[in-house]
Amino acid sequence: MALDGRKSKKLHSICKKLLKKYKNFTLADIEPESVMIMWVDGGSSAKWLGRIRIIQHPYSVFFEEKYLIEINKDKISANCENKKQFKNGVIAVCYHELKHIRDDGKLKKHDIEDFVDILKAFGVGPYTKMPNLLKMETTEMRKRLGR
Repeated sequence: MALDGRKSKKLHSICKKLLKKYKNFTLADIEPESVMIMWVDGGSSAKWLGRIRIIQHPYSVFFEEKYLIEINKDKISANCENKKQFKNGVIAVCYHELKHIRDDGKLKKHDIEDFVDILKAFGVGPYTKMPNLLKMETTEMRKRLGR
């Protein structure tokens, strides 16, 4: 695991707001300070928009955070036509990666339930229809997820 990205206060702020808004509803109850989030240049041809890992030895000796989220800026921007779409896409990718953290602190892999929740929350199609999850009321999210 190489740490080759750039830490971002703006991304961390997004994660902090998402964790506060969706804690114990769709996201685990974790401290925002346990998450390091960074931009990485993964290239627009990469097959991932974001990814999450547990920070392990030897890196865990140098960092207080437990989780590392990498956001592929190139891949997200390649699918967006404007800044609003890009922002909403970044927020959605951050939310998705945070959903991988289980209540026991371990990471869960993608499964069919995760895929169904993504379709219910965001729909199918281009980023043009991507909602801003920080502005969406939790009642709207509950409605979309059928909870």
